[in-house]
Amino acid sequence: MGGYVCEICQDTFTRQEHLERHTMSHLNKRPFKCHTCMKAFSRRDLLTRHERNHLDPSRPDTFASRRPIAPRSLAACKNCAASKQKCSGKQTCDRCLRKGIECKFSA
Repeated sequence: MGGYVCEICQDTFTRQEHLERHTMSHLNKRPFKCHTCMKAFSRRDLLTRHERNHLDPSRPDTFASRRPIAPRSLAACKNCAASKQKCSGKQTCDRCLRKGIECKFSA
Protein backbone atom coordinates (compact mmCIF):
# COMPACT_ATOMS: atom_id res chain seq x y z
CA MET A 1 0.00 0.00 0.00
CA GLY A 2 1.30 3.43 -0.93
CA GLY A 3 2.07 6.34 1.29
CA TYR A 4 0.42 9.01 -0.85
CA VAL A 5 -3.39 9.18 -0.80
CA CYS A 6 -5.62 11.06 -3.20
CA GLU A 7 -7.87 13.36 -1.17
CA ILE A 8 -10.60 13.10 -3.80
CA CYS A 9 -10.95 9.33 -4.37
CA GLN A 10 -8.64 7.81 -1.74
CA ASP A 11 -6.52 5.93 -4.30
CA THR A 12 -3.03 5.34 -2.95
CA PHE A 13 0.33 5.76 -4.64
CA THR A 14 3.88 4.81 -3.74
CA ARG A 15 5.37 7.97 -5.25
CA GLN A 16 4.44 11.64 -4.87
CA GLU A 17 4.76 12.32 -8.61
CA HIS A 18 2.27 9.53 -9.36
CA LEU A 19 -0.23 11.14 -6.99
CA GLU A 20 0.32 14.52 -8.66
CA ARG A 21 -0.16 13.01 -12.11
CA HIS A 22 -3.33 11.26 -10.90
CA THR A 23 -4.71 14.47 -9.38
CA MET A 24 -4.55 16.12 -12.81
CA SER A 25 -7.24 13.68 -14.00
CA HIS A 26 -9.64 14.89 -11.29
CA LEU A 27 -8.98 18.54 -12.11
CA ASN A 28 -9.40 17.89 -15.84
CA LYS A 29 -6.23 19.90 -16.54
CA ARG A 30 -4.76 19.14 -19.95
CA PRO A 31 -1.82 21.45 -20.52
CA PHE A 32 -0.13 19.34 -23.24
CA LYS A 33 -1.63 20.00 -26.70
CA CYS A 34 -1.00 18.27 -30.01
CA HIS A 35 0.05 20.89 -32.57
CA THR A 36 -1.44 18.82 -35.39
CA CYS A 37 -5.00 18.22 -34.18
CA MET A 38 -5.15 20.29 -30.96
CA LYS A 39 -6.19 17.30 -28.82
CA ALA A 40 -5.09 17.93 -25.22
CA PHE A 41 -3.56 15.59 -22.64
CA SER A 42 -2.87 15.71 -18.93
CA ARG A 43 0.52 14.00 -19.33
CA ARG A 44 3.44 14.69 -21.66
CA ASP A 45 4.04 10.98 -22.31
CA LEU A 46 0.45 10.55 -23.53
CA LEU A 47 0.90 13.49 -25.89
CA THR A 48 4.16 12.04 -27.21
CA ARG A 49 2.52 8.65 -27.84
CA HIS A 50 -0.42 10.37 -29.56
CA GLU A 51 1.83 12.52 -31.78
CA ARG A 52 3.55 9.41 -33.13
CA ASN A 53 0.21 8.49 -34.69
CA HIS A 54 0.41 11.50 -36.97
CA LEU A 55 3.89 10.62 -38.22
CA ASP A 56 4.10 6.96 -39.25
CA PRO A 57 1.98 6.06 -42.29
CA SER A 58 3.54 2.57 -42.49
CA ARG A 59 1.82 1.46 -39.28
CA PRO A 60 -1.75 0.26 -39.91
CA ASP A 61 -2.98 1.60 -36.55
CA THR A 62 -1.96 5.22 -37.07
CA PHE A 63 -3.93 8.28 -38.07
CA ALA A 64 -1.47 8.95 -40.87
CA SER A 65 -2.20 5.62 -42.55
CA ARG A 66 -5.99 5.92 -42.47
CA ARG A 67 -8.01 7.05 -45.45
CA PRO A 68 -9.66 10.42 -44.98
CA ILE A 69 -13.12 10.08 -43.52
CA ALA A 70 -15.88 11.79 -45.45
CA PRO A 71 -17.76 14.33 -43.35
CA ARG A 72 -21.17 13.16 -42.16
CA SER A 73 -24.20 15.00 -43.40
CA LEU A 74 -25.81 17.22 -40.80
CA ALA A 75 -29.25 15.71 -41.31
CA ALA A 76 -30.77 12.72 -43.07
CA CYS A 77 -33.76 13.04 -45.36
CA LYS A 78 -37.08 11.84 -43.95
CA ASN A 79 -36.93 8.53 -45.89
CA CYS A 80 -33.42 7.65 -44.73
CA ALA A 81 -34.19 8.70 -41.16
CA ALA A 82 -37.37 6.58 -41.08
CA SER A 83 -35.49 3.52 -42.34
CA LYS A 84 -32.40 4.31 -40.26
CA GLN A 85 -30.24 4.29 -43.37
CA LYS A 86 -27.19 6.34 -44.26
CA CYS A 87 -28.08 9.52 -46.13
CA SER A 88 -25.74 11.43 -48.44
CA GLY A 89 -27.42 14.69 -47.41
CA LYS A 90 -27.63 15.98 -50.99
CA GLN A 91 -30.68 17.89 -52.27
CA THR A 92 -31.94 14.55 -53.62
CA CYS A 93 -29.98 11.95 -51.69
CA ASP A 94 -28.35 9.02 -53.46
CA ARG A 95 -30.62 6.46 -51.81
CA CYS A 96 -33.87 8.22 -52.80
CA LEU A 97 -32.52 8.81 -56.31
CA ARG A 98 -31.65 5.10 -56.62
CA LYS A 99 -35.12 4.08 -55.35
CA GLY A 100 -36.90 6.67 -57.48
CA ILE A 101 -38.74 8.22 -54.52
CA GLU A 102 -39.28 11.83 -53.49
CA CYS A 103 -36.55 13.06 -51.15
CA LYS A 104 -37.70 15.43 -48.40
CA PHE A 105 -35.69 17.12 -45.68
CA SER A 106 -37.17 18.53 -42.48
CA ALA A 107 -37.48 22.29 -42.49
